[in-house]
Amino acid sequence: MREAPVRVSTMGWRLRARLRWDSAQDVLGFRAARSHDVVAITPCRVVSPLLLRALPEVAGALSRAGAGDGELEWIEDLAGEKAVAGWRGGAVPEGPLGGLAGFHRLTGDGTIAPGGWGETGVEMHLPVPLRVPVGVFFQGNRHLVPGLFATMTELVRAADPVRVVDLYGGVGFLGAAARHAGAGDVTVVEASRPAAAAARRNLPDVTVIASAAEAYLAAPGAAAGTLAIVDPPRTGLSRPAAEGLVRWRPERIVLLACDAARFGRDGGRLLACGYRLESAELWDLFAGSHHVEILASFSRGAA
Repeated sequence: MREAPVRVSTMGWRLRARLRWDSAQDVLGFRAARSHDVVAITPCRVVSPLLLRALPEVAGALSRAGAGDGELEWIEDLAGEKAVAGWRGGAVPEGPLGGLAGFHRLTGDGTIAPGGWGETGVEMHLPVPLRVPVGVFFQGNRHLVPGLFATMTELVRAADPVRVVDLYGGVGFLGAAARHAGAGDVTVVEASRPAAAAARRNLPDVTVIASAAEAYLAAPGAAAGTLAIVDPPRTGLSRPAAEGLVRWRPERIVLLACDAARFGRDGGRLLACGYRLESAELWDLFAGSHHVEILASFSRGAA
């Protein structure tokens, strides 16, 4: 491999945000660096104009409702035209409110609870449209999501696998790209039950398994011709997941690592176990920060 292209992003990229409500200060914002203090985020270059416009009205509604300290989750579509909010912290203020299409109570695991109003999620207009409910994970950079979908489609199409297994599959984003590439046998594995339920709705012709990756990889090894898509959380692959993956021995692995350190650790394990690095790209999914994600493709060497 001679080069690793860089996919850059402009500002205003955040389509997801998690904000804190400090009832003592009537402030809705982010936590200050290395602190529990909540600070206002106007102006902020990384969030969307839609969120910045909505903040004063949402904060005012929380204040008038006498809401205690809580957490607000925000999700909007790729165009930045429609948003839905989730609330952990008691009753939801009545709507309509702040240009939101919906506002819902969330449980700890992201399940939407009774007591809200309006729409429960937004649609991401991709080659395979995806409905994303508030409270579950989705890639946060509106500018790079379409390109990431297209690149994954190209990688799967070039590999022409018999089977694709999307570990840490979320609502089916990368699994949808594999399906769009023509893969006929696709399995999405996702530990979050709300996200797995969304994946089933988004991809009715795909097998969705609500399971931790570690538990799924403990089963017998991959069938011949399997490509594994691996997009773990920020901590990277746990030791049981990494050991299970190499023991499972898929023919190809596409790894999306959240930063260079995690890529070095997890990719290094794959190389040490006989895989070859075929390609790598750097994705500026957290523009304005030191984080850069790495999308890399590995193939299995001779046994």
